[in-house]
Amino acid sequence: MATIFSGLGPQVLPLVRQYRAEREVPTRLFQIALIALLTLIPPIRLAYFLFTNGENCANNDDITYLEQFIRMTSSGYNWLNYFGDTFVDGHSTAFNQLVFNSYVQLGQLNQNLGAAIGIGLISIRLALFFDMIFSKTNRLRWYCLPLLSAIIFAPTGASILTQGSFAITWQLALTLGATALWAIFRRSANSNSSNPAGTKKIVLASTCIVLGSWTIATTLIIIPIVWFSAWRMRMLNKLSVLFLGTASALAIFPDLLYLERGVGTSRPLAEVLKPLDLTMFLSSLGRNFAPGTAWYVDRIAPAEVFSLLGLVLLIAICVLAKAVRKKSIAYGDTQAAFPKHFYPSLAIAAFAVGNLLLTT
Repeated sequence: MATIFSGLGPQVLPLVRQYRAEREVPTRLFQIALIALLTLIPPIRLAYFLFTNGENCANNDDITYLEQFIRMTSSGYNWLNYFGDTFVDGHSTAFNQLVFNSYVQLGQLNQNLGAAIGIGLISIRLALFFDMIFSKTNRLRWYCLPLLSAIIFAPTGASILTQGSFAITWQLALTLGATALWAIFRRSANSNSSNPAGTKKIVLASTCIVLGSWTIATTLIIIPIVWFSAWRMRMLNKLSVLFLGTASALAIFPDLLYLERGVGTSRPLAEVLKPLDLTMFLSSLGRNFAPGTAWYVDRIAPAEVFSLLGLVLLIAICVLAKAVRKKSIAYGDTQAAFPKHFYPSLAIAAFAVGNLLLTT
């Protein structure tokens, strides 16, 4: 009898595996559909709010850019003054002005189009951050996508999307900064200084630094983050240092050149470098988790509480990750996961907090 059943084994096992695989297909399809639905709910909710409220008309914040657009499209414009003309309120908008010109010519300042482009740029940033943070070997990575979508498409971000030109400007700058980080951390283990792929990533990051800084000055915070990350990942060689150094200089030069001169509508240097309002910083940092924000721009007590809790949690995670790293090395694991999977998240947090610091 045992001989008979042992002979049936090779025939039965493939059938059992096929039966299990057929039963797993509906479950997998249900999981995929549920993850996709939960991921799409935040952007659809945000788009519904934007497209069903307000009027589709230009706003007075577009006047500065429209005046420059008229100057640029008129005959005899002196392009040598371009960087001075596009230095607005203490920061360079050299690249942003070109994007705005395209928005005027192709979109006729359609606010719904601007909001749609803004949502599209946020979606790109979601994909970049998801690819940076979660390893492909992580079996739970796709289950984290809805949570990341809910954070990035938070309702508190709707106010900036209600103005078409601002929707494009801010989201473009943030997406360029995110692309610079993605270029550094994407498969960084194979992108050291001796690998040509590492130099290509530095070139991409350098390009994003220049274009982002010429869109909104807050993107300047990405420069020290990229330098530190590239050094930490051993991606710096003579050529990459040349590219990254040139990009950093190009990103900063409009601010150094025109900030103190008072060109255009720029503010005095002392006003731009005014002391940080710590309470407003904390209030702004936690707005995504506080109720009743909407257009309210003053201090919000729940937001400040969430900010403090978030900063304490971030410090605790850093300390814990460092301890895990040391323990892994002590046990002989030289390929510990700390730099590979933790540094991208830390860089994103630094980018977000740094942007908010400069904005505040």
